[in-house]
Amino acid sequence: MALKVYYLDDEPILCSLFFEEFESAEIEVTTFTKYQKLIDATKSNLPDVIFLDYRLPGINGDQIALKLANEVPKYLITGDPHVKTTYQFAGVFQKPYEEKALQQVLQKMLKNTR
Repeated sequence: MALKVYYLDDEPILCSLFFEEFESAEIEVTTFTKYQKLIDATKSNLPDVIFLDYRLPGINGDQIALKLANEVPKYLITGDPHVKTTYQFAGVFQKPYEEKALQQVLQKMLKNTR
């Protein structure tokens, strides 16, 4: 069974890049540009991991993480090196993120789900 990954960013090009970088036979990537669609999707199809952009129109990654299931690990991706989060993310990556660093997270999760 594939690892289900959700990625939220308000920039469609970044969603496309994330999909192209990480989608594979072992990893099923679903991207969202609207946070409410992500929240709704998690209610019917819980992913294995969620990556959230920090700055979104009218809301931030902290606020979104609080609306999501606690059992799903969440990683924050931000272009702000000084961001202070209140939510306990599994990790924080700076934009532009290193593809290798995210790939390591996903590979570790794949090993743990087998």
